[in-house]
Amino acid sequence: MASRRGAPLITTRQAHLWRRLRQKTHGWYLEAWLAHRKARYRRSLSPHLPKTVAFVVGCQRSGTDLTVKSVDRSPDVDRFDEYDRRAFADCRIRDLHVQAELVDRSRARCVVFKPVCDSHRVKDLLDGHAQSRAIWVYRGYESVASSSVTRWGATSARFLRDLLGGGGDWGIRQWNREGIT
Repeated sequence: MASRRGAPLITTRQAHLWRRLRQKTHGWYLEAWLAHRKARYRRSLSPHLPKTVAFVVGCQRSGTDLTVKSVDRSPDVDRFDEYDRRAFADCRIRDLHVQAELVDRSRARCVVFKPVCDSHRVKDLLDGHAQSRAIWVYRGYESVASSSVTRWGATSARFLRDLLGGGGDWGIRQWNREGIT
């Protein structure tokens, strides 16, 4: 855009920021719209439908969040990720009876949990629910390491050195040392 004298009304940077704001606003609006549609659809369903329980597992930075967000777009899916306090405490999945209660209360046909810090316990999790499934998300170790360093910087290297050296207590319940060989 230009004014009558030829000077731009807004700079390129301002135009870029305006586009980003519209994208973020549109993304928020789309999420709210989808949540509303899912809730309306589920009210029409019986709460006693047979349900499938799914666990999306893998190592951190492997793409589990993207997988869960993609699956969650379906109106037939209820999701609980590691930041949902109803299903998780300190990023660790709660007891089986809490999981079962959440599944029973859900009107969705599929209830998805994302217990990334409990990936090593996936067999126990599957044994706890009839009709359960697991999706193991895999990403090459080079990409996982690169993404981890980009996300957390030198903290990643410090944790790894500490873990390899049998070091101190830096985790709430040090899931990474539980039964892993």
